Amino acid sequence: MKKKSTTIIASAETKAAEWKEGTIRKNRQSNVSQALKEAEERLRAEKIENQKKTQEFLAKIRNLRASLENGTQDVDSVEKQVEMIENEVDDTLISEETRRETVAAIIKQLRTQEFTVNKPQLITTDGKNYVKIVAKQPSGKRAVCNVDLHGKIAYKFDNYAGMTCLKDIE
Repeated sequence: MKKKSTTIIASAETKAAEWKEGTIRKNRQSNVSQALKEAEERLRAEKIENQKKTQEFLAKIRNLRASLENGTQDVDSVEKQVEMIENEVDDTLISEETRRETVAAIIKQLRTQEFTVNKPQLITTDGKNYVKIVAKQPSGKRAVCNVDLHGKIAYKFDNYAGMTCLKDIE
């Protein structure tokens, strides 16, 4: 009787451990699936200027979801990749927000110097993008500023006599 009860207890403990491990695995998979869903919703809700980048992020999320459902990637790997995507999205949003604020400050400054500022344009060339600001004064003076994602500003001032542009540049 004791031998039989020991065998039954061992079998029950094994089954309980397997059930517990399976439940934990399912819960982790469910958590990762939820994280993927939240990452996708966040991408759709955020205003990322570079739509190509947004589509790349969404494609990565779709691929991760498919590989998780198919079982081609383990939960740990998918978790790490979701975290990497979230970090990339954060970096992109921070860069774009910084650029947005820089562009707003440049426009404000140009307007205080009596420039008429055209609507800023997002220009994409060779996989890189920048915001182009064109401003003009009635006297014919013209300023063009380009602001990239890293906050680098390139500018050009036209139709100034001699070094008079230095004041506006400053």
